Order: sequence, then C-alpha cells, then structure tokens
Amino acid sequence: MSGIKYQLVKHLVFFLILCALGLTGCDQKNGPPDGTGTGTPGSTPVIVTPTVAGGARARPLPELGAGSYLGFQGGLYPGGVNEMPAEHSQVGLERAGRVQPLTPAGNPSPDGKYVLLSIGIANAAHEFCGQTPNDCQPETFGGQAAQSPEVDHTNLVIVNGAIYGGDAARWESPAAESYDRIRDQALTPLGLGEAQVQVVWLKVANSNAANQPSLPDPQADAYLLLQELGNIVRALQARYPNLQQVFVSSRSYGGYATNQVNPEPYAYESGFAVKWLIEAQIQQMAGGGRPIDGPAGNLNYNRVAPWIAWGPYLWADGANPRADGLTWQPADFEAEGVQLSRRGEQKAGALLLDFFSTSPHTTPWFLADETVAVEPPTPVPSPIPTPEAPTATAAAIVLSPTPPPASNGADQTPIPLIDMGPATYLGFSGGLYPGGSNEMPLEHALEGLARANLIQPLDTAGNPSPTGKYVLLGVGMSNAAREFGVPGREQNWTFMGLAAGDQALNQEALALINGARSGQDAPDWEAPNAYNYNWIRDNQLIPNGLSENQVQVIWLKQANGDAGTRPSLPSPEADAYVFMERMGNILRALKSRYPNLQQVFISSRIYAGYSTDNRNPEPYAYETGFAVKWLIEAQIRQMAGGGAVIDEHAGDLNYHTVAPWIAWGPYLWADGENPRSDGLAWLPGDYAPDGTHPFIEGQRKVANLLLDFFKNSPLTQCWFLSDGVCQAP
Repeated sequence: MSGIKYQLVKHLVFFLILCALGLTGCDQKNGPPDGTGTGTPGSTPVIVTPTVAGGARARPLPELGAGSYLGFQGGLYPGGVNEMPAEHSQVGLERAGRVQPLTPAGNPSPDGKYVLLSIGIANAAHEFCGQTPNDCQPETFGGQAAQSPEVDHTNLVIVNGAIYGGDAARWESPAAESYDRIRDQALTPLGLGEAQVQVVWLKVANSNAANQPSLPDPQADAYLLLQELGNIVRALQARYPNLQQVFVSSRSYGGYATNQVNPEPYAYESGFAVKWLIEAQIQQMAGGGRPIDGPAGNLNYNRVAPWIAWGPYLWADGANPRADGLTWQPADFEAEGVQLSRRGEQKAGALLLDFFSTSPHTTPWFLADETVAVEPPTPVPSPIPTPEAPTATAAAIVLSPTPPPASNGADQTPIPLIDMGPATYLGFSGGLYPGGSNEMPLEHALEGLARANLIQPLDTAGNPSPTGKYVLLGVGMSNAAREFGVPGREQNWTFMGLAAGDQALNQEALALINGARSGQDAPDWEAPNAYNYNWIRDNQLIPNGLSENQVQVIWLKQANGDAGTRPSLPSPEADAYVFMERMGNILRALKSRYPNLQQVFISSRIYAGYSTDNRNPEPYAYETGFAVKWLIEAQIRQMAGGGAVIDEHAGDLNYHTVAPWIAWGPYLWADGENPRSDGLAWLPGDYAPDGTHPFIEGQRKVANLLLDFFKNSPLTQCWFLSDGVCQAP
C-alpha cells in the first residue's frame, strides 16, 4: 500500500473509531480529524503550555528573538530577528510583481484572474473560509476580505483548499488526491484553472504528533514536519506551474486540547519547523543554490520550489497576551479545545487580512490600485548564521562519501564499477549497490518486483484497459537520444530499431518512446514544468496516440554539459556531487510529471577518453557512475531507515511520496580499448569525430546492452516480454 493511501486509510479508520466511541462531533464536522484533531464535546479543558528548563513558560517566536527554547533560537528569521533578510525580501518583491491576471490555460490576459489559495488542515479551513471551499463565512478571512473595499475584487480570487483530514502527509505528493479535490471542487466550479494559482497560504500539522517525541529529541515531530513541509512546497510548485509565493503559518495555541492528536507543546513547536524551513531556503540561496538542510531538502526557488516566507505567526500562550495583545481564550475554541469557534475564526481571519493588506510582498496584488515597489537590496548581516535547530539532527544526515585523497597512486586508475571488487577509486568503493556488491539488496528488489507487477495497459486517461498501452520512455541528453533511437530500417542498430524486430517483446501493449534530446543536459530536466517534458508530450506521445498517464517505466541517462568547469573527485565540489543533486531533482520531476510511473532504470556515461572538447570528458564520464551509485544507495538507505532523508545531495527519494523506485540499468563504462570482465570495450571507431557521441557501432553496442538488460532482468521481463514473468532476483 502506498504511503498516501496508507495515510488516508489510517485517518478514516481513526475517525470511525472516534465516532463510534462518541469522542468526536461527527454530526458537526464533515470528514476525519486532521492535524488539529477533535475532542469530547463539553469536556473540561486541561491547559497545557510548553515550558523550558526550570519550568519557565515558552514565549512566542517573535518575542523569543535571540533567546532560546530548549537551546533553539527564536525569531522568525535567521539570527533571532523578525525581519526578512534583504536579499530574500528582494526576491519576494520581484515574485509579487510577477503575479498577474491569467486565463485558465495560464496565458496573460487583462480579463484573467490570479488565485490566492489556502492549503492545509481543518484549522486552516476554519480560519481561511469556513467549512465550504468558496462560500466563506463572514467572520473568516475570506468573508472579511470580501467585505473590504481595499481588496482587489477584479482579478484576485480567494479560494479555500484546506480540508478536514488534511494533515501534512496528504499534501506531500503533487499527485495527491487532495490537489485533485481542489481542482474539481474549488477551482473548476469557479471557472478557474491550476495555472492561475499564483500565491498559497500554507498551514499544516501532523495528526499523530503526540506519537512522536517533542523537542529537543532528534526524532521530534518538529523535524518530521520540517521534512513534510519541504515535500509540500516542492509538490505545490509541481502542481501549480505559475506559483510565485507561499506564505506559511504554524499552529495557534493547543493548550486547551482534550485529546492527544496535536496538543502542546507540538502546536508551539510547529513554529520551529516553519522557521527552519524558511531559513533553509534563505541559506541555500545565499550559499549558491545547493541544499544545506537534510530534512528540508532542495528549496531552490529558481528550480524546484516557490519562494517562501512567514505568513502571520498565530501562536500565543493561551490567555497570556503576547506583545501585540493577542490571546487565545477557551471561548475562542469549540468544546474539544482545538477547532476554532466563530470568535476564534474572527481573530485568525483578522490577522490574515491585516497581513495580506500590509505586507509589501502582498499588497501589489492583494489591494486594488497598488504597484510593486522593488527596491535595491540593502546589505545583509554577514553571514546569515546557521540555525541552532538543524545541528540537533546533524548526526542523522549522512552526506555523500568524501574520503581524503589517496596517499599513493594505487587507487587513482579508473576501474569499471562492476569490476572493482575490494579495490577503490580515490578512496571510493565500487560495485553498483551498497557494500561493493553488484547485487541489488533483497528489500529493494522486492519493492521493484511489486512495481513491475503494477505495470499494466492503460488508456490515455490512465484507466486500466485491455486495449491500452504502457510506455517505456527514454529520457536524457544527445548520447541517450542516439542510443535509444527511433524505429526504422535506417536506424535498426539503435535500441528501438532492434526491439522493433524482436518477436519476444510484448509488441501489443508495450510502446517505446524516445524522449531524449540533443543538447538537453541535466539542468534542462530538473523542473516538472520544463519545456522538455512538454516537448515529449506534444511531439512524441500525442502523435503516437499516447499520453503522460501511460508512461510507467523510464530509462534515464544524463550528464552535465559543463562538467569540465568543475573539479573532479575527490574534491567536495566535484561535478559528481552536482550531478547527483540534479539527478535527484530530475527523479522528483519525473514522478510529478508521470503520475503512473513505477520504475526508473539509470545508466551512467560511456567512455569519454577520446573527447575533443571539455564539456564532459574523462574522468567526469567515469565519475558519473559514482553519482548514479550514490543516488540509488541514498534511496535504499532512506527507505531502510524509515523514509527520512539521509543524503543532502540526493534530497528526498521516498518512493511512497515524491520519487519513483530507481535502480541501475545497464552499466555502460569501460576503459577505452581495455576490455572489462564481460568483454565490453570502447574503440575510436565507435565514436563520431568529436569523440563524445557514439556513431553507428557505438550506438549498436549500447542498444544491445539495453535490449539484453530489459529482456533478462527479473524486474522487467513481465512487462517487456510477451510471455515473461517478473520475480525476485
């Protein structure tokens, strides 16, 4: 059962149990409990407030400032301050200026619309609009905004996407049902499209928070929520291609809760998860764009994530007023002490309205007759300090191996990974899989077997059909395009050419499509809305009567076209690490773009020692093999460890949520004319004059390796061959 389906079933079963025991207002709420939970009507609230050492009460993050809670620094932004760093603010102003009226198809139009959408839990639904998607109660944010003459009522549309039962796990995948529900029940009835969603207010929590430790435990719910928030913002960017800004709020007070779903201190500590998420993006972009926080993952707002910042900070210590006078009284909540009453909704709605009406990052599109004021950046306090919190989990983040340089030349000679055995290359062990082995770990193989058996003929809408198709798609750069090929006698030496004449293949249901493109190296495939994916859809799938819903297997072969501008291994700045990061982004993009994708098989480069240019020569071509090896190992280790991200370069590769299951395809590198153990060698005659691209004989070699792999792998035979059976290796 997938992670998303498991979460849905878990919530439903939990809700039904509560209903049967009379522990939730089933007649008043539509749907199962979420990160806010429900409780016993009429029960006396037990007030619980998070405390620090010595019994002192916790303080709201804006007032905590440079002080700390259990050793974690306060403030909304880095350095214990509440002001956004100037460079991040500048980007936010620019993103505000990009918000514009669009048609449902995403084309600019003076008569178009732009959507401010809420995403999150039941509390968020209460605060933003109420219990219906678009008919907002007057006391909520949407209701108050509808009555305000200052708000733009011409182009701006406020849409509630938050739902009961919408805890964090239900928003992590861009293919999640929660997003389909928004499309079908909230956007479409208003004549809107997902392309018009340009700003999101996000507020989520975990429904099982109390089953986790609280801070400062390294397994605290706050760290899990941080990881989920990272997945969610990437999913939002994938789902809404024109999304410019995401404003995040943490929980309001949870000290009156009569249950253990998400009480204090978890409500308070959700603020640290939001703080660390935003700080991770700020520090990543200030450091050149590489991820710096393992749990948060890649938050590069030029590639895979939207620009993110704090929305209104909602937590106050119950009846104790914070500096601006906000309190949360028992009367602000319903009987269970978690869901807001109408009085509480009015408070939260007013905070939201004030935020969007006054923030310089929102007024240009939220208010009528406003323009964007983009100012030159002012100096940022140097440097942005590393947050205290992520250091608490540093021991749990396993970085890609970076051993010291070898003390002698014994391991400086490249050896094919499949032939390395106990040998090393610059201190790095070989083998295709962990432990220097060429054999896939059994648990990972069993998952691949399960995925293979899910592959089936589908119609273009993605529904099972005996007359449908499933697509094996080639994705990559020019070498991959030449090797995968197109059908026809003039190219019968390519993989597709060889496969077309092979009667052992399932020629009826299997469709081979070459999506690899010349000149399109790794950066051109990292975002799910990249042009290359549109090109595949419009020029390869649709003309063959196919759709993206039918893509279920991918062969992926990529490289960096600028590899020669970076150091090689063992430098920590080596191209192999950059390539690994980009490949992680590509895998998440593939999962986002192709909702029924089950398996991705990856090959690294062929030999490049004859290359006449500096784009990706040796040793870079050889070292791409280590990047692929570490990428696959990162997924294996992540899933064996419970699903938490463990490699900062690879990012989140959870195959239940954001990534496909991945494994090696054929390993293609050999040391030029020196044959490897299976006899493969690369001769000068195998190449075009540039010494990089394979010519006919080179293409034929790769094509035969591909055909042999898919015909003989126990994880591909059942869908590749007409009479094949997939089984555990």
